[in-house]
Amino acid sequence: MDVLGSIQEVLRCLTIFLLMQQVESAGPVCMSCSRLPLPSDCSHVISCGGYQSCLTRQFVSPSGTIFFDTGCFDTAKCGTKRSTSSNDTFHADAYDVSGDVITCVECCQDNYCNIKGCGSTPPVPLNVRGPLCFRCDTTESPDGCETVTTCGKDQVCYIESYINPLNGQERYRSGCRSVSMCGGSVINDSSTSEMPCDSCCSWDFCNRGQIKSNPTNLPQTPGCQTYTGTCQDFPGCSSPYLGQFICEDTDMLGGKFCPALCRCCETCRLLL
Repeated sequence: MDVLGSIQEVLRCLTIFLLMQQVESAGPVCMSCSRLPLPSDCSHVISCGGYQSCLTRQFVSPSGTIFFDTGCFDTAKCGTKRSTSSNDTFHADAYDVSGDVITCVECCQDNYCNIKGCGSTPPVPLNVRGPLCFRCDTTESPDGCETVTTCGKDQVCYIESYINPLNGQERYRSGCRSVSMCGGSVINDSSTSEMPCDSCCSWDFCNRGQIKSNPTNLPQTPGCQTYTGTCQDFPGCSSPYLGQFICEDTDMLGGKFCPALCRCCETCRLLL
């Protein structure tokens, strides 16, 4: 084997290793904001790693104002609920470098569970408000949106696919929509495991692609798809150094890890 062939083989093995790590590293989707009055004021989410949990940190500023931080945190460093353990990176009754007094640190493992962390006021019941929906004008994949908004009481969530005329690529938009704009079809069953694109749904966080689901009183998110697989790439596929060899084997590696890059799977409406 020549030098170039050896390099290609090393890169191929590295690609496999990194992609396998990513398969194993899927964690919960968590609220992620800083210094807000309540976790339920947060309008941004983040996908955590498999070794992480959702974090809520409550603290009191030097002026006496209560704030909350939310995000991801290393599960191994999480103590018990409202922990005061010195083994936690953050622990109750501690001062951080800014002078804030940390009064609560809480970890949880379910999707969006830190929206009511540290005993904070949770969102009001869904029957007296509109659903919490993802809202993005353009994303590359059904699960690419990270912005959340509260829709009106007479609205539902939607997600739809479209082709960007400037580059010919399929993109997704999501947000709030009145029921009358849904063609008379709104999915109301939160146990739905997959959902067709260009559809509306009526429960919290329902208009985002497949994510890691855990038992929780907040419903799992359905996938925007019309087949049993998921046509979306793992992050490693976007690297020109790692992704350039993966499509040589679309029957196994390319099809499993980088189907969109290798143009070998059917998405909601487009055969890539």
